[in-house]
Amino acid sequence: MMNIQNVKDQHLPELMKKKNVIGVGVGKKITGGKETDEDAVVIFVERKEVLESLDPEDAVPEKLEGVKTDVIETIMPEIQKKSLRDF
Repeated sequence: MMNIQNVKDQHLPELMKKKNVIGVGVGKKITGGKETDEDAVVIFVERKEVLESLDPEDAVPEKLEGVKTDVIETIMPEIQKKSLRDF
């Protein structure tokens, strides 16, 4: 399995093109509101949506190269919105 940071870096461009994605990082997976010991590529979105309501290309995979993903809903600072247009 690749280093988690390398996995994140390799998939960053494709993840940032997905609907509602505003950021990508690495951290521990959160399950049931509690942090676990599992490393994860963390994908930040403006709002979580039901998987079935997303187009297939906008769905975040459960794993990237064997590394789990975790989708976290968060608010993007206004200044960050402007810089994302350049991504």
